[in-house]
Amino acid sequence: DAGGDEVIFKDGSTNVGHVSLDSDNLTIKTLVGDKDFIIKGVDDSSEITALTLDMSAAGAATFNNDVTAFSDVRLKENIETIPDALNKVCQIRGVTFDRKDTDGPRQMGVIAQEVEEVAPEVIREDSSDDKIKSVAYGNIVALLIESVKELNEKVEKLEKTIINTKKIN
Repeated sequence: DAGGDEVIFKDGSTNVGHVSLDSDNLTIKTLVGDKDFIIKGVDDSSEITALTLDMSAAGAATFNNDVTAFSDVRLKENIETIPDALNKVCQIRGVTFDRKDTDGPRQMGVIAQEVEEVAPEVIREDSSDDKIKSVAYGNIVALLIESVKELNEKVEKLEKTIINTKKIN
């Protein structure tokens, strides 16, 4: 019981990490530069690394296995197929960029504010005063699936038109 203070982890006389409770947040922090944060466990009788947060890459997360989200139909209601998916996809730009807040390699993604205009369901906003937006990239898959179906329908129509044109000639 730290009585509301930090629990500090040391290696000899060097502070290497701490756990603290500030406001409503439980914070686990590494205190040594570029040392990764690793979560390990035991699967059957083998030790596994479940998650690595790479502190030399601004916290890039590597999971040992799939990252999943609940998708069971029993947890959903008001289910509707995404309308006009291809048009929505065509309004989203794929971009490459350099992050302003970290030094790192060039990245690829989308712009949250642009995606929000056509698919607000995949946008999240943090609780900071700046209201920084993020994208639930995994959720965009549904939009891509429906847009591929729309494209496939167009291709099939074109193929039928070509076949019918060849039969006439």
